[in-house]
Amino acid sequence: MRNWNISHRIWGILLGNGDGVRKNVAEALLWLRKAFRAGDGCAAQNIAVTYRENDDLRNAFKWFRKAAEAGDGDALIQLGIHYYWGKGVRRNPRAAVRCFRAATKVNNISGMGRDDAFFFLGIAYHEGRGVQASMPNAKKFFKQANIDSDHVAADKMLRKLRP
Repeated sequence: MRNWNISHRIWGILLGNGDGVRKNVAEALLWLRKAFRAGDGCAAQNIAVTYRENDDLRNAFKWFRKAAEAGDGDALIQLGIHYYWGKGVRRNPRAAVRCFRAATKVNNISGMGRDDAFFFLGIAYHEGRGVQASMPNAKKFFKQANIDSDHVAADKMLRKLRP
């Protein structure tokens, strides 16, 4: 049964992107929802991205939240981004920081996702939004984000903050 769920999700992604088939966002969402209802938690993130790519930020936020609730750590970062900049939801930097912090601690997250969570925490401390401004903390999080020397934006911020 699980293979069918993945097939539903893949078909939804193909339709949403127009890869090898005529792009059909409505049908893509239908297949992705079918996969989500059948227990494919990854489909929620795909639904959210589909909505975001089609400028429906309110529904994108809703589905990133469902993905995060289903245990997707990378979705926490997307939720944080939406909260931080007020995309599809009222701007709430404190909620964004909570999302970024949670993402640094979850197990189900990509390596780059964890690095992004540290990067956005660095941004929050640098700007003093959602937390009290702190250059030492900003630098600490930017360094953590760039621990493998592969996070271009974190590296750029570290160079900018050097005396």
